[in-house]
Amino acid sequence: MTEFAVREAVVVLVLKGTLVLSALWALLILLRARHPGWRMTLCRAGAVALILLPIVSLAAPRWRPAPLEPVLSSVGIAIKSATFGPRNNLETTVGATPATHRGGPARPMTMSWMMAIAWFGGVLLLTARHAFSHRSHSRLLATSKPAPAAVIRRADELARLIGRPLDFSIRIVPGASSPSLSGMLRPLIALPESLLGDPRELDAALAHELSHRAGSDHRWAAIIELARLVWWPHPLSWWLGAAHRSACEENSDAAAVRIDGDATWYSALLARMALHSATTPPTMAISMLNGSEIMARLRRIAGGVERHPLSTAGRTTAGSLVLGLAIACGSVSVSPSVQPAPAARNSSRVEAPPELVELLTRRGDDKAKAQGMQELEERLASVDSQKRAEALAAILTTADREIDRTSLLPLIRDALADSSPRARMLAVRALPVAGGDETDYPRLARLAGDEAVEVLEAIGNSIFFLPPRKESEARDEIVLQLLNHPDHRVVREALRGSWGNAFGEPVERRMIELSHDPQSRREAIYFGLSTRPVKSVAVVERLIAEMNDPTAGDSSMRAQWGLTHYPAAPEAKDRVTAELIARFDELRDTSARQEIIFYLGMTACGAGHDKLATIAADPEENKTLRNDAQTYLDKGC
Repeated sequence: MTEFAVREAVVVLVLKGTLVLSALWALLILLRARHPGWRMTLCRAGAVALILLPIVSLAAPRWRPAPLEPVLSSVGIAIKSATFGPRNNLETTVGATPATHRGGPARPMTMSWMMAIAWFGGVLLLTARHAFSHRSHSRLLATSKPAPAAVIRRADELARLIGRPLDFSIRIVPGASSPSLSGMLRPLIALPESLLGDPRELDAALAHELSHRAGSDHRWAAIIELARLVWWPHPLSWWLGAAHRSACEENSDAAAVRIDGDATWYSALLARMALHSATTPPTMAISMLNGSEIMARLRRIAGGVERHPLSTAGRTTAGSLVLGLAIACGSVSVSPSVQPAPAARNSSRVEAPPELVELLTRRGDDKAKAQGMQELEERLASVDSQKRAEALAAILTTADREIDRTSLLPLIRDALADSSPRARMLAVRALPVAGGDETDYPRLARLAGDEAVEVLEAIGNSIFFLPPRKESEARDEIVLQLLNHPDHRVVREALRGSWGNAFGEPVERRMIELSHDPQSRREAIYFGLSTRPVKSVAVVERLIAEMNDPTAGDSSMRAQWGLTHYPAAPEAKDRVTAELIARFDELRDTSARQEIIFYLGMTACGAGHDKLATIAADPEENKTLRNDAQTYLDKGC
């Protein structure tokens, strides 16, 4: 997965999480005065939804919304322009002495890695916090003793009243600590020794904790903490645990009041226990006392408590609502979709036959692949344009699979002359997939005057993949014809397909002209001029002008990238070095300045290394930049 794809996936996941959390909090606020069981169920369903959301986003079948961006769609799936990457850089150049940076300082860390490290660091800190709290609670339990038989019998009686068998142990801890329920696998209720002297207070505390046990509140609290751990960078997740704990305590307070019958007395007990409690409630257990919530709980008890538990139907409705929203969000792909370009919208859509794709992609079954290849050949040899187009669509759909397609190459070349524009376009795109080479340029040259825009776009796209990377007159003629086309879409694809290819002076001159056209400026700089394997004086001057243009936007940094990553012709090298040295002092962005150090250390001895020495010796300079400069100085010219 590319850096951009990773960052896009993270952004989309955060947007989906925001939608789920926003809906969850809206429901919690709406139901804040209703039965606490509603809020308990919503918090639990929300936690499960947040844990499942990343999994569902990756694994669930997708429903893709309406297209957002008008880009050419060739077959049943979206066939976009290639994602171009650097081919000829300062390590592998054409017509110049290769410059190597092996052993030089590492390039800047990607944003994806920085986000992953920050997320993992937060997870470690929160895990350490929970571990410390658990350790403190374990130390307290280590000083405990088994509950007397009378307490066990009373707990059993109350458990039957609440409708829960006595499937847990009870321990008595010294002092005036808070009653609590803990233990994921073996539930344990801890009661302070101070409660043993008053049966009524003991009953109230037992009823409260038994209500927690009946609802498995402690286990759900752990699940919610896990969801908060995963989503800790999101502010809306921070108070999810507090909302769940508040609802659980309100529900258990109601259970205790139902057992005792006197809400005023229970409120007084709760306030007195909170004042005298000497321990901090553990984060992964359910505690009867929490200083930050006591006042709110007392107000709720004074206002009246719910006398009956929430029905199963109510819990199911609330949980299903949140989980359904999470599954719906996870199943929707919100990445930019594609739709046919205007010229292609009237053409019939071509789908790769699923059964043919299945044969070609069946793992470990050579017989199936051979059958698939035979069917491809039969379809390509057909005079039916639709069958040809379906075969070509299947080739493109399975382009990432290791299949020997050389036997299909003559048939694909024949399809370049098909009467259907869609079939011709697919044939052009399939040409490099099947192993096309420089002998195909004359064929593409004949198509460069095609009336169908989709065919011309495909030619521009395929030129990137066809060899050779070195200068080719046949390719120059095709590219120049495409760059002079009146339709901007054709020009755009020709510029994108030019990445890293060497061209003659006429093509470079046309690219420079297009870089002044507002409609083509970005593509001309980004894909065309910045990736010239060896930059002529004219290209260098245009990139310097773009780099120093305050209105250029991101094209300014792209021009700098081109000057620092691809070499200039010998007669333009000093000019590039001087401009980059002057620019270094003007920039404040560390990554951009690192690019200049990278260039000065690899290709610019003399003035370049003098500048590196100045950077390395400047105590006020960024430490990373000083270290990078010193590394190149140590390597020498």
